[in-house]
Amino acid sequence: MSKRTIKRRCYQEQLEHEIISVQTVLNKIMKLPMYENIDQEYLKKDLIQSQVDLELALAGLCIILRKMHENSFLRLDRRIREDINSIIHANRFEMQNQDLIQVHSQQGYEEVRVSQLLNYSRKFIEES
Repeated sequence: MSKRTIKRRCYQEQLEHEIISVQTVLNKIMKLPMYENIDQEYLKKDLIQSQVDLELALAGLCIILRKMHENSFLRLDRRIREDINSIIHANRFEMQNQDLIQVHSQQGYEEVRVSQLLNYSRKFIEES
């Protein structure tokens, strides 16, 4: 087995981990409103922490995708590449809903759809 094949497999495994990480945080965020009996201050704090966790999980996913592109393991289309750059360079991150995220940077802001990043990542894994 060649070094490149091993490297590609390592990147794919890490990509799978990053997808699971993003999905796990999204699931947690979606379940938070169901806990009506819990103190609202605690829920607010948990939501903020979960949103930061999502920002970090998405950054990890984007870094792996970019590295895979740089190693010619996959090809990023323009829109996905812009979303990846926006997430990596964001200095503020706001969830609009479960799928739409507004990322702010020195260049302004952009809306990113989490589902598009996840679908793109899953598609690559399925085709490999």
